[in-house]
Amino acid sequence: MKNARGRAFGKRLLTGAGMSWLIPRVLLRWKEPKVVFNARDKLEQERLKSWHRPALVLGWAVTLMLTWTAGHLDPNKHPPPLIIAVPGSLVAALVFVYALPRLIDLIPPEIRIEERAIRRIRGNVMREWKYKDIEQIELLSQIVEEQSLSMLAITTSRRTDLLGIDPSLPVDKVSSLLVDRGVNVSRR
Repeated sequence: MKNARGRAFGKRLLTGAGMSWLIPRVLLRWKEPKVVFNARDKLEQERLKSWHRPALVLGWAVTLMLTWTAGHLDPNKHPPPLIIAVPGSLVAALVFVYALPRLIDLIPPEIRIEERAIRRIRGNVMREWKYKDIEQIELLSQIVEEQSLSMLAITTSRRTDLLGIDPSLPVDKVSSLLVDRGVNVSRR
């Protein structure tokens, strides 16, 4: 019981008025619809160069071999022999580059409207759009795979990004929160 109160006090302390810069207050959050993030993942995969992943595998394998080499410098350490270390580093690099991203892709992104920004969090990857950098947000409604979906099209000076809105969430609530934050919101 005492720990629960201590954690609650710590959370209030960090998210209180004096410390909100450290942990921003979340005004609204939702999970992005699967149709939207799967389509975005497919577009991102098509944008990758053909040599990108093999180069990452090579980079990971070299990094792992460097740590193996550093292990030989300490006489008290006994790393595995080279005949095991080379294939092991290649297998580990293949897992890091090809398998782990596929597992992370199974996690639906969480979209957060916070005090100073909009964030998309997926696994250990976060993308942030600060309100001061956003030129315009369009609320789009489209029918995708026989579902009516609402999306946010966030336009900054560099690019336009699409975020899906959970169908159970009222679009007017999202719009009013963004207008309150000083963002130019239009509907299409």
